[in-house]
Amino acid sequence: MKRVLLILAMITGMLGYTVTAVQAEPARWSEELFAQFQKEYGVAGASRLRRVYETLIAEADAPLETKLRVVNDTLNKLPWVTDRDKWHAEDYWATPIETIALYGGDCEDMAIGKYVGLRLLGVPEKNLYLGYVRVRATGEPHMVLVWLSDDHQHALVLDNMIPEIKTGNERDDLVGVYLFDAAGDLILLDDDGQQRTIKAEIGQRRLEKLETIKARIRENREKYRQYNGGRPTF
Repeated sequence: MKRVLLILAMITGMLGYTVTAVQAEPARWSEELFAQFQKEYGVAGASRLRRVYETLIAEADAPLETKLRVVNDTLNKLPWVTDRDKWHAEDYWATPIETIALYGGDCEDMAIGKYVGLRLLGVPEKNLYLGYVRVRATGEPHMVLVWLSDDHQHALVLDNMIPEIKTGNERDDLVGVYLFDAAGDLILLDDDGQQRTIKAEIGQRRLEKLETIKARIRENREKYRQYNGGRPTF
């Protein structure tokens, strides 16, 4: 797993807490865009992108719980591949298009892919955090995606190690270290094994890896706009 500044939102459980549906018009992808994907990634890569896109976009009007489950399940079907094996690098953050078209990635890639998939379906960015954690049994660093309620009191963890979406309290196999959002806002956590609390909140830290992957995703969004009727991909 890559050594990075990332996140975990495991603050309190969601037992008895109901999340509301998200209503937003998702970006629609054109046939011209898929033709461009085929030029860049071949028939197999373009087919993977189409399958994932069609699976997700079918849930455009679904409740939030369904969107979270479908995005989590879909990305978790991709194989786990280390950066060393796939990219011949120690710490490479792939764009979601790379992760899907080139078939696989590690925990950061899966978490970023889930983030973008949920944004495609209109889930507000204010509720989505990348979470840096450690596996309690081994101390291994790991990354997850966290849906966090507006009041920061309820968390759901989307993880590739355990396929079922669980509340923060239920994931006592992980030690929460910190969360961050797309703006670089950090939530530092205390986790003594009995409970997790917020130690500090730090606004808009410039995180090199985060800024790099955001720039590459923005570049892709603008690059592919010309093949998508002038519309961004998400």
